[in-house]
Amino acid sequence: MMEATGNKVVLEKQEYSHATTYGDIILPDAYDRSSRLCKGKIMSIGSQARCLNLNVGDMVLYDTFSVFYDTYPLVVTKVENIIVRFNEEEVDD
Repeated sequence: MMEATGNKVVLEKQEYSHATTYGDIILPDAYDRSSRLCKGKIMSIGSQARCLNLNVGDMVLYDTFSVFYDTYPLVVTKVENIIVRFNEEEVDD
C-alpha cells in the first residue's frame, strides 16, 4: 500500500464514465474537456494535508489533469486538487 507524504493524497479511482456520443461516434473521456473531474476514495493522506478535514475513506472529486502518479486503481495528487468531498449516498450517478 502506498502512503502519501507532504501535501499529497493517495486516491483509489472509482469508475466514473462520461462518454460522449455524436451520432454513431463515441468519444472517449479523454476528448471531453468537461470530464476533467473524476471520483475517488481517499486511501492515504500526507502529514501536511491532514489539516483540511479530509479522512481516509472520504469520497471526493479531483482534477484529473493534476495527477502526479496514475496506475490503476491508485492515483497520487496534491490535496489542493481535490475539488469537493461528498457523501456517496447523496449523489445520483
